[in-house]
Amino acid sequence: ADADADADADADGGPEDPVPGEPCDGDSPGESFIYDCSGTCVEEWMTGWVGDGFCDDEDADWGVDLYCLEFDYDGGDCGDVFDPSGDYEGTVEASLTYDYGWFEVRYECEGDLTGAVDMTADPQIEASGICYDDDGEGYPVIITGNFEGESPSGTVRFDTDDPLEDSWSGDWAREELEGEWDGEISSGGWETIRYDGEFELVRIDD
Repeated sequence: ADADADADADADGGPEDPVPGEPCDGDSPGESFIYDCSGTCVEEWMTGWVGDGFCDDEDADWGVDLYCLEFDYDGGDCGDVFDPSGDYEGTVEASLTYDYGWFEVRYECEGDLTGAVDMTADPQIEASGICYDDDGEGYPVIITGNFEGESPSGTVRFDTDDPLEDSWSGDWAREELEGEWDGEISSGGWETIRYDGEFELVRIDD
């Protein structure tokens, strides 16, 4: 693959956030131009390099970045493609501990989750389920999040009469998405209230 340097000209008066694959105004009359994955205005014929055996990623060694969903991640030219999209099933475990100094009272729950990852959506990660305690009482839990590169993070919410919401962070590897969270709640009293939890989601369909 090779490219004329002039093809990298940015559009004048284009959108503030260029969308890969959308038309733009280049500097060669009569030619068609589109935005690549880095928001650069390039000649449209360069998309023919998808799947040609040469990697066209953000380094733009050949003058264009085709490494994103719009261009099928350059057709696999850049090696393994990170795409965790699919349906997921898994489990959640959580605990709430009241620490009174000389003794603690700990409440625990566990349950099943179902959800999905869609890299084109916002949020990209969505899962929900019921976390049951030892007495059979259920607490609805909702997990949402996004990927920053290949690192997932987001928000977990126990949707009860007194909702608990916190941030989680985790990993995705070998078809599994894992996350955990922990923190403290200000009780206004002399006890310390701690909470923590974790979840695991396994991809069942991509």
